[in-house]
Amino acid sequence: LQVEGTLSAVGTVSDSIVFTGSDWKGIDIQTAGSTIKYARVNGAINGQYSVKIKGSEVSNSRIYSSKGVYMTNNSTFNKNKVHDITSTGLTMSRLDNSDTSTAYGNEFYKIPNTYAVRITGHSGDNNNPSSYPFAFRNNSIVASDYGVYLFGRVMFEKNTITQPVNSNDTSSIGIYTAYNYFGTSNPVSYAVIRYNIIEGFDTNMFFGGSVPTVNNNNFTGTLDVSSQKNINVQNDGYSSNQVAINVQSNYWGNVPVSDIPNSIYDWDDDFSVKGDIDYTNALTLPDPTAPISPPSSVTKYADGNNIIFNWAANKETDLAGYQLHYGTTTVDLGNVI
Repeated sequence: LQVEGTLSAVGTVSDSIVFTGSDWKGIDIQTAGSTIKYARVNGAINGQYSVKIKGSEVSNSRIYSSKGVYMTNNSTFNKNKVHDITSTGLTMSRLDNSDTSTAYGNEFYKIPNTYAVRITGHSGDNNNPSSYPFAFRNNSIVASDYGVYLFGRVMFEKNTITQPVNSNDTSSIGIYTAYNYFGTSNPVSYAVIRYNIIEGFDTNMFFGGSVPTVNNNNFTGTLDVSSQKNINVQNDGYSSNQVAINVQSNYWGNVPVSDIPNSIYDWDDDFSVKGDIDYTNALTLPDPTAPISPPSSVTKYADGNNIIFNWAANKETDLAGYQLHYGTTTVDLGNVI
């Protein structure tokens, strides 16, 4: 479906619009002003993307059993579910400094063998976070193999990026930030990564010649420093022999304090990688601006006619309590240990 004018496809919660077919090429919106809301898109595996938008909106919809979504030119992609995708789930591409595209409140899962999300920000050279209108916020990514690829100037905040505990991938990466080879000033701008939760990957963050600003994130879950890393730095373009990378004021909850340096591979381990992580001012509790982390160490067992659940208490200071969801039923468990 190629749209050269505008498309208004607005369903409701109880009566969504369905775009489906057998090996069809998806929806290609070539001009601004279209809206897809409360829709379902599936079976679009014969083109490059299931939905491609410019200056348009996709919200409250489900994209599944298809190729992924492409967005640019002041588009919004909000409160959608993207799953069982055969390529990258969402590609955000900022072509110039006027693009203020945002992705907010989406869920991404069951996207194997590639990055669930790929974001290419503009290569502009302004490092002021207030000038980062191209943003990915408040999203949830449960990555089969790779979480997010970031290039250029992107605001990446308040997201949850996890890998399932039963994943068999032994080379998984949560967030990969790439070298910005288009920048012209010093310093060249990179992603701002803040207020996120990340856990469960073999490498939670990988810096490939990049210098992102990484503050106030919560590294949660567990991590074996003998085979896994919170941060892995590789020299894919650093311009000097020792490049400082600001990774201050994060919560390293997946390792003891003494193992924080052992969970990082950088200049201190090998001079040739050049990137030198500054992890000072480590937080002693999770940053409250980040999302609440999922309960950890969850177990269940049968006791007669009852099912008993146990879990480790969350450390967030602003936790209101816990809820148990099963089927259509929700049980308020209160703020208990």
